[in-house]
Amino acid sequence: MDCLFCTEIKERHIIFETEHFKAVYDIDPIQVGHVLVMTKEHIMHVNELSQHQLNELFVIQKQVIDVMEKTLLVDGVTNVLNNGRIIDVGTHFHVHFIPRYEGDEFWTHQQVVEKPINLQSLRISLKEGVRI
Repeated sequence: MDCLFCTEIKERHIIFETEHFKAVYDIDPIQVGHVLVMTKEHIMHVNELSQHQLNELFVIQKQVIDVMEKTLLVDGVTNVLNNGRIIDVGTHFHVHFIPRYEGDEFWTHQQVVEKPINLQSLRISLKEGVRI
């Protein structure tokens, strides 16, 4: 299957781009101004990003949030990072920037099928695996 981000994003769709990323408006926005930032390369998982790409992404994140807060006068911005096997079919790694407003009921409409997990096991794994 062809990746929409690799084949369908044309120059006219791009809001801005950097060395490794490009940004477009989401075609099915949760809120007006909803932006997607995606890798220019076909990368499926955040773990595939180089340290340079990760640094660039966090600079982008900081700047997009700053611009949204000043331009749209939003109360905040929710970021959602999509990667791995659960990504929308026909896309690759990307980050959502969703403008938020007090009382927008964003979290009210989120529904998932809960899966049981061992929280103690997760805690131990995180404690052992997260090192800075």
